Amino acid sequence: MSGKNWAFSVQGQASEVADVASAVTAVGENGIGLFYWEPAWQPVHNVSGLEGEAYDAQVAANRLAWEQYGSGWASSYAGEYDPDDAGKWYGGSAVDNQAMFDFDGKPLASLYVWKLMQTGSVAPKKVESADNPVLTVEAGSDGTAAVTLPDATTVYYSDGTSETASVVWETAGLDLNTLPTGSYTVQGTVTVTPADTPVTVEVHCTLTVIYPNLLENPGFENGSAGYTFSENWPGNGVTEKEPGNLHSGRRYLHFYSAAARTVTVQHDPVTLQPGQYTFTLYMQGEGGFRPDLRDRCGWQ
Repeated sequence: MSGKNWAFSVQGQASEVADVASAVTAVGENGIGLFYWEPAWQPVHNVSGLEGEAYDAQVAANRLAWEQYGSGWASSYAGEYDPDDAGKWYGGSAVDNQAMFDFDGKPLASLYVWKLMQTGSVAPKKVESADNPVLTVEAGSDGTAAVTLPDATTVYYSDGTSETASVVWETAGLDLNTLPTGSYTVQGTVTVTPADTPVTVEVHCTLTVIYPNLLENPGFENGSAGYTFSENWPGNGVTEKEPGNLHSGRRYLHFYSAAARTVTVQHDPVTLQPGQYTFTLYMQGEGGFRPDLRDRCGWQ
C-alpha cells in the first residue's frame, strides 16, 4: 500500500493487517479476501547487540533450531524441490519484524487482529514512537559552530495519528555557541497527553559538526560539474537510480565492472592555504569489492 508507514511494533503489525483488510473491503465484490504468509516465521533467539564470538555462537545455535524445528523460512530439506532458492538460502528469517511471534516462539498480541477486525475493538491511545532528529552543522573557520537544536519533533500514537510536540534538551556540558567539530548525541524528553495522563517520551538528537567542504560539488548533486572521468566509464556514472545506494542527497557516482579495471575521477584543482586538512571519501560495494585508496600527491 503506497504511502503507508507502519510502526515497527506489535501495534504496527496489527494496523498493517487491518488497513489491508479495509482496502480489500472498500473495493466490494472485487476483493476476494486476504491472507498472510511470511509473518509465520519465528526469529528464534535475538542476536541484536551481539558481536564477535558471542554473535557467532548464537547464530550457530539458531541454525540448529531452524533446521530441527523448521522455524526459519525454509530448512535444507527444501532443496529437494527448490534447489536454486531454498536449497541455497535456507534457514532463518529475513525480516524478523514481520513475524507475529516473539523470540521465544510465543504469539504476539498482533495475532488477535484476525479475530478483532471482524467484531471491532477499542484500545487505549498510547505513544508508539517519536522521531529522533538528525542534525548536521558546518563549522566556521575556527573549527566550531553555533548550533540550534530542533525545538520540536513528531510523536506517533497507536491509533495511527501523530502530533508535533516540544522537546526539552539536556545540554549541560555543551556550549552550543562554540561547539567543536565531532559527533554528539543529545538526550531530550517530550511530554504529551495521549489519553488522560501525561506521558514523558525520551528522544535524542544525533548531531554532527563538520568542517566546511572545499569541493565545488562534493556529493554530485549538480551532476558531473567540477569532475573529469575516464573514458568509457563503467556503470551509470552520476545517477539518481536505485536510491537505496544513496549516502546523502539525491545523486551519487555509480561504477561497476565484472572484471578488474582501472578508472579515474578527478576534481578540478582547489587552492588551499597552508594548514591542516581532512580528506574523507564514502564508498560502498558488495561481493568482492575491495577499494585501494592511495595518496598520490605526497601530502604530509
